[in-house]
Amino acid sequence: MQTQDVTKLLGINRERIKYFKKQNVFTPENLSYDSKNAEYTEKDVEALQKLVVLTKSGLTCGDSLMPLSRSRF
Repeated sequence: MQTQDVTKLLGINRERIKYFKKQNVFTPENLSYDSKNAEYTEKDVEALQKLVVLTKSGLTCGDSLMPLSRSRF
């Protein structure tokens, strides 16, 4: 799934994904340095969805959020 599809599905923008990566709470399965054309797996989308829910509930990336990799969820 491409970045634009993920952002539309989750109701977030591309910058939010970049933020999660920068905060080391999200690492996609297929590392890509081109965020516009990145391909995300179903597991990546699930991890991002969980991060979105957690941050919308008031938690920040600094609030005891362990890195959410595909193997932990």
